[in-house]
Amino acid sequence: MSARERSSQLTRLVERIIEEKQLEKFQEYWELYEETCPVNSVAAFYLRTEARADYLGRKSGDYCNVAIIGDKLLVDIEADDSDDSGNLIVQPLRSFSDISIHIGPLRNLESSRDASLVVLANRAGDEEVGLHWVAKTEEDEDHLLEFAKVLIRVVSEK
Repeated sequence: MSARERSSQLTRLVERIIEEKQLEKFQEYWELYEETCPVNSVAAFYLRTEARADYLGRKSGDYCNVAIIGDKLLVDIEADDSDDSGNLIVQPLRSFSDISIHIGPLRNLESSRDASLVVLANRAGDEEVGLHWVAKTEEDEDHLLEFAKVLIRVVSEK
């Protein structure tokens, strides 16, 4: 699949998920991404959604995370409609010093609870956990592994 085809596939997937799950907060961040730094040549992407529940176990919204590798950038877009939070992070691929892959959750990373796979992208000198992505289903795990392979390749080419 070409980079242009991956870009189109990503856009179609995100637009469909926004509509199906009514991801208002994520849509705001997706539009901000499109206005400020759309990646023209997508080498890989990872997309994951997760239903969130309130303290009584009732659905309170959805979380969505999209990570994109392309144009010498790593873009991470996430939003949680259950608590109206989100962010858009854009970093040059050359700023990453190492990629870590972990089977299962990490004790010091709450968002990895129930994860079967965790991928971290760290920058030299950072003490905090860097950008990270989790897989909680077998399908997500396959997608995250493919994303990690491309991430490792492009970071090692810097």
